[in-house]
Amino acid sequence: MLLDVGNFFGECHKHIKSGLVPSKEQLFGPYEGMDSEDEFLMKANSDIAQICGAIIILWQKFLETVLGKEKIRQHLSRQRHFQRVKRFSEAFFIIERTRDSVLAPCDSSMEAYQEVSECLRKSAYFNLLPPLEVECIEFDGDLNSLPIVYEEHYQETAQRGSGNSRSSPRPF
Repeated sequence: MLLDVGNFFGECHKHIKSGLVPSKEQLFGPYEGMDSEDEFLMKANSDIAQICGAIIILWQKFLETVLGKEKIRQHLSRQRHFQRVKRFSEAFFIIERTRDSVLAPCDSSMEAYQEVSECLRKSAYFNLLPPLEVECIEFDGDLNSLPIVYEEHYQETAQRGSGNSRSSPRPF
């Protein structure tokens, strides 16, 4: 299916070379001998209309090639999903804790999470994240609504082995 798109672009190139779209010489050559502004405007309008018609034809051929092709839809869907997951992971943190810390009060942790979240939202890195290639604010949100997620993993002390402090978040 993607091979069809490559063939389509080859056909478009041949189509353009065939003379449907005028060359640079064809476009600008006739303007040299014009004496009046009205002649120039009529010729320019005619050429613009011809180019617009050629673009419409090329767009229709593109749509015929791409629309309704399941493999293309699946490819674009996978690509979009990967980009959304990658963006979501920019604000996803895993915190390793010992099982004993389950019994500790959570108030201090919540305050720390709020501080880290505020710092992250104000950081240059977070604010310079590029937008998704295809974006729908209602579904994808924006940087102000991107959730910051803290996932706590509770483990036995002997199994931790990472050397990280108990409360320092590490990126996903």
